[in-house]
This record gives sequence, structure tokens and C-alpha cells, in this order.
Amino acid sequence: QQQQQQQNEETRVAEQQKVVQNVQGVERGPVIVAVSTKEDGKEVQEEEEEGVLESDNKEMKEERVPVVVDVSKEQEEQQTPRWRLNMQNIVHGASDALLRTMSTSNTKEELLLLEDEKEKERIDADIVEQQNLINVENEHKRKEEEEKEKEVTEAAKEVEPKMGADVEQAPPKGVMEKLYDIDNGRYEGEIVKVPFAFYANTKWAGADFWKHDWNTPNMSEEQKARPDPTKYMPVFKTYGADSADVVVTAHATNIESTGWVIIDSAKRNGLQVVISGNGTDFHGFADKMMGLKAALHSINGNPIVISTDANDVMLQCSGQEFKKRFNQANADFIFGGETQLWPEIHAYFGRTDEIAWKEKMSDTLGKIGAAGPPAKLTGEHPNVWANAGSFMARKNVMLKYIEETEQRMARHPGAEPKEWGMTCRPAGVTDEDFANVNGSGWVNWFDDQECLTSFQMRHLMDRSLRHKLDADGSILFSAGGTPMNEIGKDDKNMVFHKQTGKASCLWHFNNPQAKIRLKDFANAFPDKFLTTRGREVMLSTSDEHPGNRDPAPSSEVTAGARASARAGARASARAGARASA
Repeated sequence: QQQQQQQNEETRVAEQQKVVQNVQGVERGPVIVAVSTKEDGKEVQEEEEEGVLESDNKEMKEERVPVVVDVSKEQEEQQTPRWRLNMQNIVHGASDALLRTMSTSNTKEELLLLEDEKEKERIDADIVEQQNLINVENEHKRKEEEEKEKEVTEAAKEVEPKMGADVEQAPPKGVMEKLYDIDNGRYEGEIVKVPFAFYANTKWAGADFWKHDWNTPNMSEEQKARPDPTKYMPVFKTYGADSADVVVTAHATNIESTGWVIIDSAKRNGLQVVISGNGTDFHGFADKMMGLKAALHSINGNPIVISTDANDVMLQCSGQEFKKRFNQANADFIFGGETQLWPEIHAYFGRTDEIAWKEKMSDTLGKIGAAGPPAKLTGEHPNVWANAGSFMARKNVMLKYIEETEQRMARHPGAEPKEWGMTCRPAGVTDEDFANVNGSGWVNWFDDQECLTSFQMRHLMDRSLRHKLDADGSILFSAGGTPMNEIGKDDKNMVFHKQTGKASCLWHFNNPQAKIRLKDFANAFPDKFLTTRGREVMLSTSDEHPGNRDPAPSSEVTAGARASARAGARASARAGARASA
């Protein structure tokens, strides 16, 4: 019996060795290790790929016997025991179940990806549709602008006959069509009253403009010196000013006597106008600055604003031409120029780097405003410093100029205690220079041109590329007393200056002696600058006060204030020089 048992054991071991040898001798396919165990009297089968499962159950009652099954082709051809087939079926069933689970999971993920893709396609389609709508709208706007420009061009052709034509054409339509009465100072538009409260918390509050009238009855001198809260700055604007691309603004205490010049010239060229100060007294150049501030705040939108003097400026361009040249200049602020610096801030003459930068920026205007034959560009720049009688910018930029002016305003050292005493502190001057009135050249009263040249110098010191002086009349030109034989007309009926070869849009006759050119221009160019009635009115005014239909004390002060100031300053300088000698 013992021998029989020993033989059986040897046979079993030999069979196991043979199985192992067979597995090692062939190329292995997928190998599954099946482990059969008995637990609590029940047979348990487990499988694991490439290894033997280790059960966590420590109460197994029999030793686990690993059985290796090779499912390669050679093994499949051999006869397989039933228990092994059962085990393989179980394994295949589990594998199939796993594959079905994975297939279901993949299907769900594919569905989600498909839904995401559809959503993305829907969003892309919406974007394309919105872009198409925007393109259609832009194309519609472009066509409207083209039609509008075509209408303006045709209108310009009607009002600007060819050279040599003597027939005067009608002004462009659209400005003060229903009411335009130069003789009585009545124009189609609206009045905006800007109250004292708008200025109450600013440096302007103590200006003479806001004080009580000196002839106010039953009021002490001290009371008269205080601001009158019932006063306001009147602003007249034509009905089209709020929607215009270009607006002309000026300050005129009497539209009927002096303000009519700029209004008539604007109408002749189809330009909307905004006039401040009508019906008020003139107290000095602070009135102009406050009037400009009121005018700017009375306009909607952000149009190009041309600030001018009211009674000595004439125009020869449409709003379209002004806009075209302004855009070509590639600037935020354009200063009209004059031949000399006023007030004569001594420190400015020594700023050679800033002066060189000023000239460099003026050169960038290039051929803008070049007249046609027979004119020839000369490259000359007769105007070298800013002039307050003409400058232009978008409304919001011009408001920044007002704000900067307010920051620069300070009481001059010689001001009396009860005097408003504000002036514009020049850019870059020291406290010592500012205190030295006679030695520094600045004036001890408020001068709007001192404010403008200070603004100009500030941006020259900053090397601004966007603030430019129009030194040759590319758009704005101070003609002074230029003789009429230096003025010509090109083949497009544009009046030009022979010294520069430029046909300026705006002509400023910027001193009392030069104002006679208002009448000369009206007489020499009957089809330009003024309406038919405007030309008749201009020619009827006196040579002593050209363009002024009713010279009054306040208007005479306006016309001669700066000239008197210059004469007085120069006389003081000469007296000081003699005293020091």
C-alpha cells in the first residue's frame, strides 16, 4: 500500500512538470491563472491576468493550488478537462461583461462628445449670423455716408464756381434756413442759459462778469462786488449744432453789431455755429474763456470745434473740408498761428529745444491745404506762435484745455485784496519769475492768449506729437495786414496766400490795422466768404471799424484791449530800460 501511494505521488509530480515544460516551450498567448479554493465548504474560483490572486481571507482551510492555463492555438488543440473549460467559460463571461460595460461607457462618452460638438456648431453658427448682420449694417452705413458725401460734394460744386465765374451761387442748405436776419440780429436756433451755479465752485466765480452791475440801485459797493447768483452765460446755437461733425464757436457781446461776421461766413459755407455772450457787457478776456466753456458744455456729442474770434474771421471751407484736413493733420489740437509771441514770456525764447520741436511738428502738416495752379508751395512758415483767435480740436480735447487752464490760473502777486486778480501762470516758470512781473514778460491781468501759449509750451516740453502749430495756413491762417497783391485764387476757386501757396480754410485778420482786409476780401471775392447780404453789410461798415455795424464802448474795448496792452507793456519795458541805463 505504501509503495502504491509513492508511485501515485511520483506520477502526479511528473505530470505537473510536463505541463510546465509544455507552457515554457511555446510562444505564449494570453495566459490566465485560475485558482481553485474551498472556503466554508463551497468551491470558490478567482482569476487574474499574468499572476496569482492573493486572497485576503485568512481562514482558508485548504492550500490554494495554482493551475496555469495557456489558451494559445497549440494548447486549444489539446483535450481540455471539463473543470478547466468551466473556468474558461467563467473567465470569458466576465471578460464579455467587462467589454459590454466599457462599450456602454464609451457610447455615453461619445454621445456627450457629439452633443458638445453640436452645441459648438450652434454657437459658431450664431456668431457667423451676428457677424453677417453687423456686416450688412456697416455696409448700409457706408452707403449712407457715400450718398451724404456725394450730396455735399454736389452742393460744394454749386457754391464754388470755376475760376473766372462771376455768377454768385446760393449758400449750402441746412443752416438757419427759416430765419436769417442780419439786420436785426435774429437767427434760427435756440438759447441755452448757463447759470452762475455752473461756475460757483471754480476759480471763475470771482470774475467781474458775475458781479452785480455797478448801476444796480439800493446796493452798497461791497454788495456789488459780490457775485450775482441770478446771472448766466447766454449761449446761442443753431439747431443742427448737436448733430454736426464740425461746429464753429465764438464769443460776441452783440451778435447784431459784431457777431454777425462769423455767423454769416459760417452760413455761407454750411457750418453750424455756437455763440456765447450775446447781450452781455465785455469785462475782459476771461469772458471769452468762460463763454467757450459754456459753449462746449452746450453741445452734444464730440464734434470738431473751431474756436474763433467773432468779428475779424472769415471762412471759405465746408465742414467736410475742415474735417478732412483735420484728420490729415493727425493731431488732437491745432493752434492757429501769428508772427510773434504775445505775451512775450521771456523764458520761452530761451527754450530752443521746444522751439525746434514746435517747428518739427509744423512740418508734419506738409501739403495739407496746398492750393492748385497757379499757386506754388514755398515751404515758408510765417506764423511761429499760437494765436487765440483760431484753434481747433474735438470738443472733449478742448474741454481738457479749459481744465488745464483752470489748474494753471493763479492770482498775480500785484493783485489787490478785493480784485479777482487771476492770470495764467506760464508753463515752466519758477516762483521767482512768476513774482517778477516786469522782468518776466507775462501780464498782470487775465489774457486768453497767455493761457493758450502756456498750454502750447506745456505740450512742447512734453514733446507731444498730437499738439501742432499751423505755421503756414494749412487750415488756420492769421493773415495780419497782408497786402492784397499777395493774395490769389487758384483753379478750384480757392483763395490762397502767395507767400505759402496754401489755401487756408480760415482767415484771421488779427490786429486793428489788418481788419480793413475784411472789406477788401468782401470786395475782391464776391462769391466767397460771405452771403450776398453779408457782403453788402460788410461794405457798408466804416473803415475805422470794419465789420462793426454799431461801434459801442464795450465792442471798442474788445477790439482794442489786446493792442492797448501790447503798447502799454512795450512802453513800460522801454521806460525800465531807460531807468536802468
